[in-house]
Amino acid sequence: MSQRTSLAGLDDYTADGAESFDVLENLVSSLPITKSEQQQIITQLHNAKRYLKIGFSLNLSLQSNVSSHCVDFALSDSNPKSDFYINCNHHHNNDCENCENLVATLTQITELIRTSSNPKKDEWEYDCTASINKIYEWQKHLVRHFVQSKSKNDILNNLKPDAAFWLRDWSMKILPMEYREKASSWFGKRGMSQEVDVFWTPSGKTTSDGQQILQKYVYVTMLDQSSQDMHAVGAVADQVLRQFHIDAPQVKNIFLRNDNATCYSGGAQIYLTKYICQQNGFTLKRIDFNEAGKGKDQCDRESACTKTHRDYYVSSGNNVTTALQMKQAAESNGGVKDTKVAVVNIDENKKSLKLVKLKDSTQYHSYEFGNNNVRAWKQYATGSGRLLKLPTFEELQFKSGLTVISQFPPLFSQGTKLNPAKQSSQQRKPSSKKSSVLFCSDLHCVLTFADTKELEQHIKVNQHEYFQENAEVQSLPIIEKAKIYFIDHLKGATNIINSTTHSTTSSSTSSVTKKSHSNSIWIARGWAQRKRSIRISLSIQQTKFLDQLYERGEKTKKKVSPAAAADLMRTEIDNKNNKLFRPHQYLNKKQIANYFSSKKREPFQYPSSAVDEENDDDAEDEEAAQRQQQQLDDDEPVVTAKASYYRTRTAYTAMTNRESTDEEEASDKEQDFDETVTSGEDTDPDGLQEAEESP
Repeated sequence: MSQRTSLAGLDDYTADGAESFDVLENLVSSLPITKSEQQQIITQLHNAKRYLKIGFSLNLSLQSNVSSHCVDFALSDSNPKSDFYINCNHHHNNDCENCENLVATLTQITELIRTSSNPKKDEWEYDCTASINKIYEWQKHLVRHFVQSKSKNDILNNLKPDAAFWLRDWSMKILPMEYREKASSWFGKRGMSQEVDVFWTPSGKTTSDGQQILQKYVYVTMLDQSSQDMHAVGAVADQVLRQFHIDAPQVKNIFLRNDNATCYSGGAQIYLTKYICQQNGFTLKRIDFNEAGKGKDQCDRESACTKTHRDYYVSSGNNVTTALQMKQAAESNGGVKDTKVAVVNIDENKKSLKLVKLKDSTQYHSYEFGNNNVRAWKQYATGSGRLLKLPTFEELQFKSGLTVISQFPPLFSQGTKLNPAKQSSQQRKPSSKKSSVLFCSDLHCVLTFADTKELEQHIKVNQHEYFQENAEVQSLPIIEKAKIYFIDHLKGATNIINSTTHSTTSSSTSSVTKKSHSNSIWIARGWAQRKRSIRISLSIQQTKFLDQLYERGEKTKKKVSPAAAADLMRTEIDNKNNKLFRPHQYLNKKQIANYFSSKKREPFQYPSSAVDEENDDDAEDEEAAQRQQQQLDDDEPVVTAKASYYRTRTAYTAMTNRESTDEEEASDKEQDFDETVTSGEDTDPDGLQEAEESP
């Protein structure tokens, strides 16, 4: 099988973790040890990386005797009185050989660097510590994704006839397209917005294996120019739910799932969605969020379908430069199946939404609504949950300001093949195969399908079935084991030889494994919980260095990239040929990019509400930040995108790189200039969005 080596848009946790293994491999190659020892450690790193990519997720379960596989133990609070505490009714007396060998390998590399006398020892220790932290964050990320995915499976498996499962997501900004585009029109384009809402309801039919078939309703809302903020999400949801109530009058209850972007997870949006559902005749039961970076779902597939129609429409001699033309393109050639398209506009002068702050909202990823309250969880079904007060609808002061330019059509599109001639020629070719077996696109899923219809239904609802080797392989006949390993081999998931030797062992493991167990991160309850980033202050030396690089780029018009600035920080020397920065003072390229971004926005005013909100947060964490100042060697600094705005203060705080502007507070002298700035993409002119949690 061919393997793709050039990829884009990868999950940050996964990409950082994979890159960290490469960094450690380079470090091992530089260590003063024999070639055979280097090769042995590198092989162990390759095995550990392969295990995290493929095997670790398959071994996870809510209850397990292996502490690194027990999801309840990994996500539970340590305090038994906490609302997010889970009591494990079993002992963690077993070990996973692969997990323990991962810790043993990382510990071995750390010890070799610690005992080294190389002049680059400090640099090596910094790179090693940073890489190990990213690898463990990748592992924690997989645990959180496992439990958040379970919420969707539980809802779909128990979906009643009067209930619907709702997915929603913004598509990427769509740039105008012309059939014959001049060079002058190609530059300086402004993207158009498109939100996709997908509803699943039981159809009353079942598959051959007894699973219910779900009916799909897709609504695509297009806007010429709009900020993708909490207000826009609420206004579009009101329009979509009103139409869905007409198309599916039997639905009374709704379960919502979306990604954890600020426009969906902010406090005002959580409460607003509940009331919008209520006003349109629905009861919102739950809201669950995807784990960060794991939000690919049916909405993205529908967006891809509309893009295909749009490209075909332009190639036929048409232009797509407005939202109305986007709708015409989506409805061309029979349209996208089971889809309705509408075009709306939001008047910036008539819209309103009061910022209602939800304390610790960035910690919560699941909500369950009652009549007058809401219960929140850090992760799905972790503990009893925390009861929160539900504000009234009047407190939100919501006004949509939405005008419908083109309504949803009365009937859903039936869809047609975009190239029927090519399709018919392919169908005329006789098939040499009497029967075939189709595999799921998820390499971890062990289900097979006899025809494409069953496969499409399975992919739509993402109800994958994973094989947990440690629990089931021992009880299967050898012929069944061979079938499973051979299927994995055909799908490219594993190698047959490796599959036959992979296992989760009991506590009677090798001496290396036992020695590393005491150093593992899995002995502490709640080891996979998301930790809040620590706010620290930038030193005067760091600030001066970054300012010099930025000003040099502004003067010479040869700006230094954040990656190049990070490398310069590690090699810069002073007048005495001493290194200007110690390893614990290094900043990574993301932090430097945030600082450069804040320098660029220095001339503009920030909304007072956003400043007050951050000041409140700073006051709450001031004591914790001061305590952490002495732990710079252990904690990676996070630089806020607004750091330079607070340069008159003593601290440069570090939590968010969310940009914000405010047209209403701009001075008369800068009004024209500020309007140009605030009209850009992904701005928040009303200052409604809360700070998004940094991963």
